[in-house]
Amino acid sequence: MPLRRKLSRLHDLFSIRTSRYFNGEWYLHVYPDVKAKGLDPARHYLDHGAVEKRDPSWAFSTAAYLDSHPELARSGLNPLLHFIRSGARRREPAPSSACRSAPLVDAPSLIDVEAAFDRLAAERRPASVLEAGTLQSSPGVSTHSHGRFPWVARRDYVKLDIFAGPDVDVVGDLHALPAEWSGRFDCILANAVFEHLERPWIAAREIARVLAPGGIFLVATHQSFPLHSHPSDFFRFSREALRLIFEDAGLVVDAADYKHRCAIIPPPAVMPRCKVETWNATFPSFILVQAAGHKSEGRSS
Repeated sequence: MPLRRKLSRLHDLFSIRTSRYFNGEWYLHVYPDVKAKGLDPARHYLDHGAVEKRDPSWAFSTAAYLDSHPELARSGLNPLLHFIRSGARRREPAPSSACRSAPLVDAPSLIDVEAAFDRLAAERRPASVLEAGTLQSSPGVSTHSHGRFPWVARRDYVKLDIFAGPDVDVVGDLHALPAEWSGRFDCILANAVFEHLERPWIAAREIARVLAPGGIFLVATHQSFPLHSHPSDFFRFSREALRLIFEDAGLVVDAADYKHRCAIIPPPAVMPRCKVETWNATFPSFILVQAAGHKSEGRSS
């Protein structure tokens, strides 16, 4: 392929991928044949999908756009690229007819973070575990994950919280774990904790410190969730933000992604009701964001 044509194609792909009217996960969900073949959704839409009148997201109908611009069918121009680069972008395009047949769903994440963590745990068989945030929020209902590690003795599974109570072995703060814990644990878990931390980047460094070389971690927190103070509520995270604070702490992040698709319903003054469905489909929200990884064998602190 000539260099100029190759650069033009790369530019086209970039324009599609970064358009708010393209949603790769939605495309793979609505067109399972593309997913089954392991094809890149943006490349497929550029090369074949538009010609087949497939839609790049809920927010854009390829067929409707071609009907309103018949010259595109003759020229071979990609309708979404034409919309992005022409004056037509000043008007909202017709939404995909697939909206009605594909309601907002908990589409599978690109990465199954818990499965990635379970593989690490099966490979490394941690002998000692620290889990943060284990206090029972509902009396009599345990939420800790000791059952996930049946080979770990009870004395080697330490449950930590900032308050004393049921399912708490040690009262402590993830911002400042005991100095003598450096390199002590083979595995660290924190579920629904990081949104409550004043400075989660410091807690990530503490996790890195008390992990033994080769140790593993799994953290789950919220990307979207109502305010809930236990005792305070500070942060929401994108997967990029969660990955960043652990990489900055010197850990290797093996997997990071979202889980549990949800929708945000803003008041009409913020978003007209007629646009809420398309808005949520184009700009997804999720209840959870997770990160799993490990500490390099050669790192001691």
